[in-house]
Amino acid sequence: TNNSDIWILDLTRSLLSRFTFDAAVEDDPVWSADGKYVYFSSAVDDQYDMRRKAANGIGSPEIVSPAGLSQRPIDISRDNKSLLYQVDNSKAGSDIWILALDSAKKARPYLASEFSENYPHFSSGGKWLAYTSNESGKMEVYVQSFSAIGGRWQVSVNGGSQPYWRQDSRELF
Repeated sequence: TNNSDIWILDLTRSLLSRFTFDAAVEDDPVWSADGKYVYFSSAVDDQYDMRRKAANGIGSPEIVSPAGLSQRPIDISRDNKSLLYQVDNSKAGSDIWILALDSAKKARPYLASEFSENYPHFSSGGKWLAYTSNESGKMEVYVQSFSAIGGRWQVSVNGGSQPYWRQDSRELF
């Protein structure tokens, strides 16, 4: 059986600590905006789910999404209310979903189409979302309002992947 774990490097003390210990493939770690949790994907026997664990390492991981689809956490809003994640499916490739991080933990699709949408990232203020899609025939970077009401713009012209916002959200890398 495959197994991989998440490790945390304390840069101040140059100390590497093992964070997960399950007999699973655990990867794609994402810190919560307040630094209290680490969200990650976990797979045992091809059953995927997303989990979170206290960043201090205390306690067991908590499942935050049902098993079944390949789910990869990508980004968390700065207000710590929404987790953007990618759901891989055999039809379209992948879609972008949102998990509300309140007590209800409701999940809903944000971008689900016949195309593959992936690698979503919030702007620093949370107003905009950058992501990639293959709707033009190749992967390009798009930006749209997080509220999904308003415009959407293709911002790359010769291909693009895995967009990241500059801290002030005035530029994409």
